[in-house]
Amino acid sequence: MTFDAFVRILESNGFRLHRQGKGSHAIYRGEANGEVRLVTVAAHRMSDDIKPG
Repeated sequence: MTFDAFVRILESNGFRLHRQGKGSHAIYRGEANGEVRLVTVAAHRMSDDIKPG
């Protein structure tokens, strides 16, 4: 799965870009199970594959 595909999944589940962190880090904010969640996506290129782990 690429970072671009992962971000599309986040956005389709109601997450929105909260802020652009330092360098390649983007922080997405959304709600899950009634709680606010933050997800950090650290991608240099959106076309790169996400490595396991």
